[in-house]
Amino acid sequence: MMCASVVAYTIVRHVKSYNLPTIFTAFAMISLPIPLFFALWLTQGSHETLTLTHWIVMFLQGTVLIYFGNNAAIKGIEHAPNPGYSVLLSKIYVIFTAPLSVVFFDAPLPVKSIIAILIMIGFSYLVIVEKSTQRKTARADWVFYTLIAFICFGVLALTSKYLLNQGVSVYTRLLIPGLVTTVLYIPSVVAQIPKIKSLPAVVFIELLAIGGLAGIFNYMMQYSFSVAPNVGFVNAANAASTGILALVSALVFKDELSRRKGIGIIGVLAGLVLLFS
Repeated sequence: MMCASVVAYTIVRHVKSYNLPTIFTAFAMISLPIPLFFALWLTQGSHETLTLTHWIVMFLQGTVLIYFGNNAAIKGIEHAPNPGYSVLLSKIYVIFTAPLSVVFFDAPLPVKSIIAILIMIGFSYLVIVEKSTQRKTARADWVFYTLIAFICFGVLALTSKYLLNQGVSVYTRLLIPGLVTTVLYIPSVVAQIPKIKSLPAVVFIELLAIGGLAGIFNYMMQYSFSVAPNVGFVNAANAASTGILALVSALVFKDELSRRKGIGIIGVLAGLVLLFS
């Protein structure tokens, strides 16, 4: 899951150099893997019996938690005085998914895991929040948008665990909400098509790669939710991937790897090792 995330976002970083509208990246991540999920669902998950509650939860996941959660995250990043503030806040929903997993799913949360999660969150600040990206102007509503994303992503993790515990297959969980979100994305994608007609073919190849990697990432995340003792551990690992991504970005794109960021990466990785040791 972490490896797929790092490679996918490295490609996303490269695609941005072509001034590709953000909606196409979001569409690639959510919608391009749908045919694969559908094929897997036909062979593995189509025998399921879904209740009305299951359908309602998955519909709300697609409309509210994924679609509006992603839109809120993007607006939070765009409006924040420092985009790193928004990215960090939207990624640390583990602070409520881990304890709520104890309440709702009788999951374990040992002291060592709490310490590891706090270490990763603390050092993530050094990696994500860069003073050089401080904006001269910002909108005060960035906190509102970021908190919406924070809540949506956390509730998405918890409701996914609920569905998986109820016997809903990973393929069904990925397919149904993904189809709902895709329908909501289509009008925006169609409206932006004129902006991409002049882009080179490599952009579309990279979008396909992003879609494939996102499919792997989402499958691995849902599978991890189904078998992990606490969904918060999976969320923590996902948040820790920012440290690895920062290291890869320094190697691939020659981003500055300052002492501050280096300490952050080491701290995040140390917390990750502690969590899974």
